[in-house]
Amino acid sequence: MGVADEEEILQDQVWVICRECQCIQLKKLIDHDVLYKKPHNPAIGKTWEAHNTAYAHFINSLCDSSDSILDIGGGNCRLARQILKANKVKDYIIYDKHRYEGGLDIKFRDEFFNPETHQNEDNYNVIISSHFVEHMYDPQAFAKCFHDNLPDGGLVIFSFPHITNILKDKLTSGFLSFEHTYQIDPDYLSQIMVQHGFVCEKSSSFSPYNSFMAFRKKG
Repeated sequence: MGVADEEEILQDQVWVICRECQCIQLKKLIDHDVLYKKPHNPAIGKTWEAHNTAYAHFINSLCDSSDSILDIGGGNCRLARQILKANKVKDYIIYDKHRYEGGLDIKFRDEFFNPETHQNEDNYNVIISSHFVEHMYDPQAFAKCFHDNLPDGGLVIFSFPHITNILKDKLTSGFLSFEHTYQIDPDYLSQIMVQHGFVCEKSSSFSPYNSFMAFRKKG
Protein backbone atom coordinates (compact mmCIF):
# COMPACT_ATOMS: atom_id res chain seq x y z
CA MET A 1 0.00 0.00 0.00
CA GLY A 2 3.02 2.31 0.06
CA VAL A 3 6.79 2.72 0.26
CA ALA A 4 8.46 1.43 3.41
CA ASP A 5 10.88 3.61 5.37
CA GLU A 6 12.08 0.74 7.53
CA GLU A 7 13.12 -2.86 7.05
CA GLU A 8 10.41 -4.81 5.23
CA ILE A 9 8.76 -7.93 6.61
CA LEU A 10 8.33 -10.75 4.10
CA GLN A 11 5.47 -13.27 4.21
CA ASP A 12 4.28 -15.84 1.68
CA GLN A 13 0.81 -15.09 0.34
CA VAL A 14 -1.18 -18.34 0.20
CA TRP A 15 -4.55 -18.31 -1.56
CA VAL A 16 -7.04 -21.13 -0.93
CA ILE A 17 -10.65 -21.85 -1.91
CA CYS A 18 -13.32 -23.18 0.44
CA ARG A 19 -14.76 -26.49 -0.77
CA GLU A 20 -18.14 -25.68 0.80
CA CYS A 21 -18.82 -22.05 -0.20
CA GLN A 22 -16.23 -21.61 -2.99
CA CYS A 23 -14.94 -18.39 -1.43
CA ILE A 24 -11.32 -17.59 -2.32
CA GLN A 25 -9.41 -16.45 0.76
CA LEU A 26 -5.98 -16.12 2.35
CA LYS A 27 -4.70 -19.02 4.43
CA LYS A 28 -2.02 -17.08 6.31
CA LEU A 29 -2.97 -13.80 7.98
CA ILE A 30 -0.65 -11.12 9.32
CA ASP A 31 -1.00 -9.95 12.92
CA HIS A 32 -3.17 -6.80 13.03
CA ASP A 33 -0.63 -4.85 15.07
CA VAL A 34 2.02 -5.50 12.43
CA LEU A 35 -0.09 -4.98 9.33
CA TYR A 36 -1.80 -1.82 10.58
CA LYS A 37 1.07 -0.41 12.61
CA LYS A 38 0.75 2.88 10.75
CA PRO A 39 -2.15 4.42 8.81
CA HIS A 40 -1.39 4.16 5.10
CA ASN A 41 -4.59 4.67 3.12
CA PRO A 42 -5.83 8.24 3.60
CA ALA A 43 -8.53 7.76 0.90
CA ILE A 44 -8.01 11.07 -0.84
CA GLY A 45 -8.89 12.24 -4.34
CA LYS A 46 -11.97 12.96 -6.43
CA THR A 47 -13.17 9.35 -6.53
CA TRP A 48 -13.06 9.04 -2.75
CA GLU A 49 -14.79 12.41 -2.36
CA ALA A 50 -17.59 11.28 -4.67
CA HIS A 51 -17.78 7.93 -2.84
CA ASN A 52 -18.07 9.55 0.58
CA THR A 53 -20.78 11.93 -0.63
CA ALA A 54 -22.79 9.08 -2.17
CA TYR A 55 -22.29 6.76 0.82
CA ALA A 56 -23.25 9.50 3.30
CA HIS A 57 -26.44 10.10 1.29
CA PHE A 58 -27.18 6.35 1.40
CA ILE A 59 -26.66 6.28 5.18
CA ASN A 60 -28.67 9.43 5.84
CA SER A 61 -31.58 8.06 3.83
CA LEU A 62 -31.89 5.38 6.53
CA CYS A 63 -31.08 7.42 9.67
CA ASP A 64 -32.51 10.37 11.57
CA SER A 65 -31.83 12.48 14.65
CA SER A 66 -32.86 9.70 17.04
CA ASP A 67 -30.13 7.34 15.81
CA SER A 68 -26.67 6.75 17.26
CA ILE A 69 -23.99 5.67 14.78
CA LEU A 70 -20.96 3.48 15.41
CA ASP A 71 -18.38 3.96 12.63
CA ILE A 72 -15.75 1.19 12.42
CA GLY A 73 -12.47 2.28 10.85
CA GLY A 74 -13.46 5.83 9.95
CA GLY A 75 -10.51 7.52 11.64
CA ASN A 76 -9.83 9.90 8.76
CA CYS A 77 -13.24 11.46 9.60
CA ARG A 78 -14.00 12.28 5.97
CA LEU A 79 -17.13 10.15 5.90
CA ALA A 80 -18.17 11.46 9.33
CA ARG A 81 -17.94 15.03 8.04
CA GLN A 82 -20.22 14.21 5.10
CA ILE A 83 -22.80 12.44 7.29
CA LEU A 84 -22.88 15.10 10.01
CA LYS A 85 -23.05 17.92 7.46
CA ALA A 86 -26.40 16.65 6.21
CA ASN A 87 -27.85 14.87 9.22
CA LYS A 88 -27.73 15.54 12.97
CA VAL A 89 -27.67 12.15 14.65
CA LYS A 90 -27.94 11.63 18.40
CA ASP A 91 -24.36 10.33 18.76
CA TYR A 92 -21.47 9.47 16.46
CA ILE A 93 -18.77 7.09 17.70
CA ILE A 94 -15.63 6.05 15.79
CA TYR A 95 -13.52 2.98 16.52
CA ASP A 96 -10.09 3.33 14.93
CA LYS A 97 -6.56 3.07 16.24
CA HIS A 98 -5.46 5.84 13.88
CA ARG A 99 -7.07 9.26 14.12
CA TYR A 100 -6.37 11.70 11.28
CA GLU A 101 -8.17 14.79 12.50
CA GLY A 102 -10.51 16.11 15.13
CA GLY A 103 -12.85 19.06 15.45
CA LEU A 104 -16.08 17.10 15.04
CA ASP A 105 -18.85 16.41 17.53
CA ILE A 106 -17.96 12.73 17.86
CA LYS A 107 -16.74 10.22 20.41
CA PHE A 108 -13.47 8.53 19.48
CA ARG A 109 -12.27 5.12 20.68
CA ASP A 110 -8.54 4.84 19.96
CA GLU A 111 -8.54 1.08 19.39
CA PHE A 112 -9.31 -1.57 16.83
CA PHE A 113 -12.85 -2.94 17.01
CA ASN A 114 -12.64 -6.43 18.56
CA PRO A 115 -15.74 -8.57 17.88
CA GLU A 116 -14.70 -11.07 20.56
CA THR A 117 -14.82 -8.60 23.45
CA HIS A 118 -16.95 -5.67 22.26
CA GLN A 119 -19.95 -4.53 24.30
CA ASN A 120 -22.39 -1.81 23.25
CA GLU A 121 -21.63 0.67 26.02
CA ASP A 122 -22.54 3.65 23.80
CA ASN A 123 -26.12 2.51 23.10
CA TYR A 124 -25.74 2.84 19.33
CA ASN A 125 -28.36 1.37 17.00
CA VAL A 126 -26.59 1.83 13.65
CA ILE A 127 -23.20 0.39 12.63
CA ILE A 128 -21.47 1.70 9.51
CA SER A 129 -18.15 0.97 7.84
CA SER A 130 -16.45 2.11 4.65
CA HIS A 131 -14.10 -0.39 3.03
CA PHE A 132 -13.63 -2.28 6.25
CA VAL A 133 -15.56 -5.51 5.70
CA GLU A 134 -12.97 -6.86 3.23
CA HIS A 135 -10.31 -6.48 5.95
CA MET A 136 -12.13 -8.69 8.47
CA TYR A 137 -10.21 -11.77 9.58
CA ASP A 138 -13.38 -13.54 10.78
CA PRO A 139 -16.49 -12.05 9.13
CA GLN A 140 -18.73 -14.56 10.90
CA ALA A 141 -17.50 -13.31 14.29
CA PHE A 142 -18.20 -9.70 13.27
CA ALA A 143 -21.71 -10.52 12.06
CA LYS A 144 -22.45 -12.35 15.32
CA CYS A 145 -21.10 -9.40 17.32
CA PHE A 146 -23.28 -6.98 15.37
CA HIS A 147 -26.35 -9.11 16.07
CA ASP A 148 -25.52 -9.48 19.77
CA ASN A 149 -24.97 -5.76 20.31
CA LEU A 150 -27.68 -4.13 18.20
CA PRO A 151 -31.27 -3.73 19.36
CA ASP A 152 -34.04 -5.30 17.29
CA GLY A 153 -34.46 -3.19 14.18
CA GLY A 154 -30.87 -1.93 14.34
CA LEU A 155 -28.94 -1.38 11.12
CA VAL A 156 -25.56 -2.43 9.74
CA ILE A 157 -24.57 -0.41 6.66
CA PHE A 158 -21.56 -1.34 4.53
CA SER A 159 -19.61 0.16 1.66
CA PHE A 160 -17.23 -2.42 0.24
CA PRO A 161 -15.39 -3.52 -2.91
CA HIS A 162 -17.11 -6.01 -5.22
CA ILE A 163 -14.07 -8.26 -5.38
CA THR A 164 -15.72 -10.80 -7.69
CA ASN A 165 -16.21 -8.11 -10.35
CA ILE A 166 -12.68 -6.84 -9.74
CA LEU A 167 -11.37 -10.35 -10.36
CA LYS A 168 -13.48 -10.84 -13.49
CA ASP A 169 -12.10 -7.62 -14.96
CA LYS A 170 -8.53 -8.60 -14.00
CA LEU A 171 -7.98 -5.53 -11.82
CA THR A 172 -5.61 -7.50 -9.64
CA SER A 173 -4.38 -4.56 -7.55
CA GLY A 174 -7.75 -4.47 -5.77
CA PHE A 175 -8.24 -8.20 -5.36
CA LEU A 176 -6.76 -10.36 -2.58
CA SER A 177 -3.80 -8.97 -0.66
CA PHE A 178 -2.56 -9.15 2.90
CA GLU A 179 -5.34 -6.68 3.72
CA HIS A 180 -8.19 -7.86 1.48
CA THR A 181 -8.41 -11.31 2.98
CA TYR A 182 -11.35 -12.96 1.18
CA GLN A 183 -13.57 -12.71 -1.91
CA ILE A 184 -16.30 -10.44 -0.65
CA ASP A 185 -19.23 -9.53 -2.92
CA PRO A 186 -22.92 -8.67 -2.32
CA ASP A 187 -24.09 -12.30 -2.50
CA TYR A 188 -21.49 -13.56 -0.06
CA LEU A 189 -22.03 -10.68 2.38
CA SER A 190 -25.79 -11.31 2.27
CA GLN A 191 -25.25 -14.98 3.11
CA ILE A 192 -23.17 -14.07 6.16
CA MET A 193 -25.60 -11.46 7.46
CA VAL A 194 -28.72 -13.58 6.89
CA GLN A 195 -27.11 -16.43 8.83
CA HIS A 196 -26.89 -14.09 11.81
CA GLY A 197 -30.44 -12.76 11.83
CA PHE A 198 -30.35 -9.81 9.43
CA VAL A 199 -32.33 -8.97 6.31
CA CYS A 200 -31.15 -6.76 3.47
CA GLU A 201 -33.19 -3.55 3.54
CA LYS A 202 -31.48 -1.49 0.84
CA SER A 203 -28.63 -1.80 -1.64
CA SER A 204 -27.01 0.39 -4.26
CA SER A 205 -23.91 0.46 -6.46
CA PHE A 206 -21.45 3.33 -6.44
CA SER A 207 -19.67 1.61 -9.33
CA PRO A 208 -19.34 -1.94 -10.72
CA TYR A 209 -16.55 -2.36 -8.18
CA ASN A 210 -18.14 -0.79 -5.09
CA SER A 211 -21.44 -1.68 -3.40
CA PHE A 212 -23.52 -0.15 -0.61
CA MET A 213 -25.71 -2.52 1.45
CA ALA A 214 -27.88 -1.98 4.55
CA PHE A 215 -29.01 -4.88 6.75
CA ARG A 216 -31.63 -4.67 9.50
CA LYS A 217 -31.68 -6.93 12.53
CA LYS A 218 -34.88 -8.93 12.66
CA GLY A 219 -37.02 -8.53 15.78
